[in-house]
Amino acid sequence: MMKNAGICLLSVAPMRAEPSEKSEMTSQLLFCEQFDVIEQTEKWLHIRSKIDDYQGWVSRNMVGDLPSDFPVASSHTVVCEPYLVREIEGARIHIPGGSVLPSTMFDGIRNAADNRNIAEFAVQYLGAPYLWGGKTIFGIDCSGLVQVTCRMAGHWLPRDASQQAKKGQEITPEKARANDIVFFGDENGKITHTGILCAAGKIIHASGSVRIDKFDEKGIFNEKENKYTHKLQTIKRL
Repeated sequence: MMKNAGICLLSVAPMRAEPSEKSEMTSQLLFCEQFDVIEQTEKWLHIRSKIDDYQGWVSRNMVGDLPSDFPVASSHTVVCEPYLVREIEGARIHIPGGSVLPSTMFDGIRNAADNRNIAEFAVQYLGAPYLWGGKTIFGIDCSGLVQVTCRMAGHWLPRDASQQAKKGQEITPEKARANDIVFFGDENGKITHTGILCAAGKIIHASGSVRIDKFDEKGIFNEKENKYTHKLQTIKRL
């Protein structure tokens, strides 16, 4: 039987809304991500990530028990490039950016100590396809892009855009600058999208793919479609 704490054994493991392969993927566990078990069935675990408290269902065959001698969080580091390739116990593993790994397990891992800014980390994901619930260069959603690249820069944000919007200092549009996080909403003020300012009048975000579009006090302007696609709600500085 699964213990009360576990760890992701694969490069990435889907987190689903319900214990079924047909259920919506709401997020992903990244390699070595630790979690607590809330409840379990024969094939599925209802878990809570120890990194961001996000909850969902994962298949048992993608995770394992957390070793009792696993290094404490203070000795971990963040993978700060889209992915690493490593041989682990004879298996070739693609380790996604944003994964939190024991510092003693791998060498040559670039981390937040490099002091690069959020936008520079985000630019590494340009062209990555949009995937609802995704958090890797092979498929990522808007809040996944923000969460993972902010983590690379040392800012630990929640998973969803509506949760992320509660963090940081609110900034007026005229004072906005590169690395500010921008949130967009509907007519009722509900947060529906997010992205990162990367230059004056430019934003990088995941919409169809990770792309750079024009940004102003109204929102995101898509030149190809010749229209505003997202309405500005708030701007935050971390």
